[in-house]
Amino acid sequence: MKAEDYSHLPSTGRRLVAEFRRAIVDRALATPDTVLEVRCGQGWLTSQLAEALPDAAVTGLDIREDAVVFARDLCPAATF
Repeated sequence: MKAEDYSHLPSTGRRLVAEFRRAIVDRALATPDTVLEVRCGQGWLTSQLAEALPDAAVTGLDIREDAVVFARDLCPAATF
């Protein structure tokens, strides 16, 4: 199965990811030391979380290797 390339999506999709990221970060009781995103896909949210939480160790997991390869390129600050 090929990883989808979501970069062609309109700004609405990117805005929704950013809003979701803000909701997660804003609701955190404290700044986390670690973040694990299960089923991270191509790492769009993982990338947003790594940017919002620069002191946290951010890890993304996905079963699709092609998606993980894309995620590694998109977000070198995270571990996949």
